[in-house]
Amino acid sequence: MKILGINGCGWLNVAHDASAVFLEKGKIKWAVEEERFIRQKRAYDKKPFNAIKFCLEKEKVSLDDIDIVAFSWNWDKYLSKRLHQEYESNEALLNSFFPKKFFSYTKKPKILKIEHHLAHASSTFRCSGFENAAILVVDGQGEYCSSSIWVGKKDESISKVWSNSIEESLGFLYSAACRYIGMRNGDEGKMMGLAPYGKPQDTTITKISKFRPRLIKDDLNRRDGQMRPIIEQWIRFFEKEFGSKDSTKISFNNLEGSMTKNIKFTKFQKDFAASVQKYLEIEVIKLAKKAVNMTGSDNLCLAGGVALNCVANSKILENGIVKEMYVQPASNDAGTAIGAAMEASFMLEENRSLEKLSSVYFGPDYSNKDIKKLLDSYRINYKKFRDISKICAELLHKGEVVAWFQGKMEFGPRALGNRSILANPTKKDTWIKVNKIKNRELWRPFAPSILFEKTENYFDIRDNFYFMIIASKVKKDKIKEIPAVVHQDKTSRPHAVYQNSNKKYYNLIKNFEKLSGIPVILNTSFNDKGEPLVCTPKDAIRTFFSSNLKYLAIGDFLIEKN
Repeated sequence: MKILGINGCGWLNVAHDASAVFLEKGKIKWAVEEERFIRQKRAYDKKPFNAIKFCLEKEKVSLDDIDIVAFSWNWDKYLSKRLHQEYESNEALLNSFFPKKFFSYTKKPKILKIEHHLAHASSTFRCSGFENAAILVVDGQGEYCSSSIWVGKKDESISKVWSNSIEESLGFLYSAACRYIGMRNGDEGKMMGLAPYGKPQDTTITKISKFRPRLIKDDLNRRDGQMRPIIEQWIRFFEKEFGSKDSTKISFNNLEGSMTKNIKFTKFQKDFAASVQKYLEIEVIKLAKKAVNMTGSDNLCLAGGVALNCVANSKILENGIVKEMYVQPASNDAGTAIGAAMEASFMLEENRSLEKLSSVYFGPDYSNKDIKKLLDSYRINYKKFRDISKICAELLHKGEVVAWFQGKMEFGPRALGNRSILANPTKKDTWIKVNKIKNRELWRPFAPSILFEKTENYFDIRDNFYFMIIASKVKKDKIKEIPAVVHQDKTSRPHAVYQNSNKKYYNLIKNFEKLSGIPVILNTSFNDKGEPLVCTPKDAIRTFFSSNLKYLAIGDFLIEKN
């Protein structure tokens, strides 16, 4: 059975992370995010036209060949009859997501609408490899809730055992806190990185714990969802309790609408970020305990936007709440396209293969022939090498920074060695150097990629180390070895690299280890400020020549900028 999973805006105007997934016999063949094609980070209020077209073209099929289109939202129960017919009926969805100007088909594909949190739950449990698990979903909001607990059992339906209200959204609280200290929408990851520079304040945490926004009738059918009224209530509360929102100490680039790299935060802002992060960790731990107690399973699966908070994830493991934990690498809404497709497969297919997801290389790839043709058309000087991994390892060892464009693009928000910028982690000043190249705030941390078999030598982490999704304490005797990837709180979010999952990248790290004795390199996403991960060779070349990068390894070709 050929299944197309889709996440994108329908009824809600605040939808984000538009994506498409092609699934066959329960196996992910392709998975891509719309932002990479349209070059708009998170693809707010967009439908995944390009992502859908990519999946169909790679499989050489049309919509007529698709058995089921699975959507990761289901508003059927929550909208009035008029609004349902206007936005969420099968006819409306087909016309909206598959316009004739982009897609040709002779028959209308069958549609299955999956509840948003069920899509999140399915995306993590059915990729975990667990026989059974408690499933915890925490995000901004689904159709009617912001957190939910589910029971997952192999070969059985996923069943919900608990959920809370949208007013209790931890995701919206965190977003409101970002805006209160002067950050922008989508900067939640930045605030997580800022938190270790401050000190949690007990009085702040206590006050936050006692406040809850309240939705009124007019808020429930808003086209922009319930996010705005809830965030506005949180900000008013923050201003009443802690003083007026003051972003005068923060420097913004007006053209980009984002913070400049020489940003200076006040002590209050740092402490406030630390307090909100601490409160989030406390609440996530409570939810994890609740999930384990309600389901009786000591395995835990996580998904939802809050599950991207790698520090909160690590606290669950540190507290010994669970025996094993799996976090969906695309925990944001992009991953719900996977969940919707997998749930459709479970419901409708008998012969399906659901395996543990241990890599996310499901996007576009380009041959050396494709790349050479483009380089020649631009008259770019390059050298081709038989072993590009060895050459780049030598450059990294010398202290150079290398843009690395190889193989299939990653799915999800983390660069995992195919669309990356790489550097030597053994020198502290590399931290500043790479942030300047990327036009990022200079205090923001970087993550390491490490040979899988050496992970325990450097990090305390015991699980989920291949997706950069869980923070880990760095071993005390290793902190001085890799200072460029150790954050203020002595943690890092490691990415373990298996030889059989990414051979070329593994060989690069292995060659670097031979030269330096260190099986670790600094790995950050290949993109400029405010942009999504590069997708095509053209994106890579444009970003390379518009930045201060000196080297680009693209396929087996190396470009050096004079």
